[in-house]
Amino acid sequence: MKLTPAKGDKSNFAKYYEHLAKSVSTLLVTIATLAAVYTYLAYEQQDSSRAASYLVGLDKLLAIREIARRTDFGSDQMTRRDLLDFFPAASRELYASNSDSDPHRVVFVEEKGFTSDPIERSLVVDVMSRLSQRYCKASITRLMPGEKFNFATFQIVGKTYWVASENVQLVFFDGCFSGEGFGQPMLVLRSNRDIIIALPKFFEKEFPPIAPPPIFRSFRFYDYEKLSKLMPEEIRKFGDFSAPMVMIHLAAIEHYILRHAADREHRFYSPDEFEAAVSALYQAHEKTRMLFGINAPVSTFILIAPFVSFVLCFELWRRVRRVPTNVSETPIFWFAADAVDVIGLWTARMYAILPVVATAAMYGGFVIATGATFVSEMDLRRIFVLVRSGATPSEVLQWVPLNLAGTILLVLFPFHVTVAFESFRRLLFIAQSSYRAGGARYGMKGWQVARLRKRYRKNVWKL
Repeated sequence: MKLTPAKGDKSNFAKYYEHLAKSVSTLLVTIATLAAVYTYLAYEQQDSSRAASYLVGLDKLLAIREIARRTDFGSDQMTRRDLLDFFPAASRELYASNSDSDPHRVVFVEEKGFTSDPIERSLVVDVMSRLSQRYCKASITRLMPGEKFNFATFQIVGKTYWVASENVQLVFFDGCFSGEGFGQPMLVLRSNRDIIIALPKFFEKEFPPIAPPPIFRSFRFYDYEKLSKLMPEEIRKFGDFSAPMVMIHLAAIEHYILRHAADREHRFYSPDEFEAAVSALYQAHEKTRMLFGINAPVSTFILIAPFVSFVLCFELWRRVRRVPTNVSETPIFWFAADAVDVIGLWTARMYAILPVVATAAMYGGFVIATGATFVSEMDLRRIFVLVRSGATPSEVLQWVPLNLAGTILLVLFPFHVTVAFESFRRLLFIAQSSYRAGGARYGMKGWQVARLRKRYRKNVWKL
């Protein structure tokens, strides 16, 4: 049916289509704006998550720095029982003994040698974990004298060293610290006023600021055989020495931490402001990122926005398929798919493709911000128990993991793309029809429209 209301007259039919076209334009702008904001916040969330993951490595670097700077370690002697706290291999040996024995008899710790007998030259000290905000345990073992270690450092401080074995401390952390490295050693080597740390190489992934540029690499620790002979037998038996270690000066570690804090906080920190720089990094992690002042964290918006976008795209498709192809002949109002000349046609095409681009941006942003992991059976059981226990919807939503949202969006994705693509096809068809109608809405004849287009193309080519 052709919509041609008389001049100055607006029938209910014309008013309906005018309102429909206006709402379609509003929905298009809303979907595009939502996708733009979502993409920006997704990248911000990814940056925030990356900075939070850096704190795992930073936490252990600060702990080993505290040990390296400490001069008084107390007198808390390490015992054989403490091996269960620092070495997974010791725990596995104990549990294997329990499972192999009579099920009605418990194998006590002392029966497997994990007694209160002290381990020579080894202490247990408390070190602060700022990430978990509690004190954790570290074992410190001084090596036997009689040998020397030769190595070099390249980053910030370039120098070669000969360090006596009695000036080397072997350090293990308990399972209190997050991330990798449970049961793997670190070394603190002292050469006069220089302090060098031997770190497992995976630290360069846990805290990338300490990693050298791609074309370079840190000096590796090679004297594992010599190291093995100089430590107590208990440590040699249960310690995991399979991971390679890299040598880095303590001053270089402090420099990289300060530089990382300066990059995150956009200000310069001097060496005297080391504690202030570290505190700023942890305070930024603890502070909840709000959404433009709204009392809702950004992570909630990341979780919910794709579903809102699907609802908007579905409503756009419902409305746009009711818009007539001759909508440009209605009384003058703005419509995204209205096209009279070439510029208008290309503008209408850009508006038409917005739903498809916005959908791709939403799902791409979700993958960037969350990693798009999928739900596990344990997650479903947790939610089921919460619902059975009578938890409120807000409490259940608080425990809904991002991987559950990723699973739901994986199912929703083909429907979302289909709705967005059908809206794009319909808007493109309306734009083409409006362009073919030419200047009919302005009262021009067909030959006038053709001449106007020819003159327009000629002037464009002159430019």
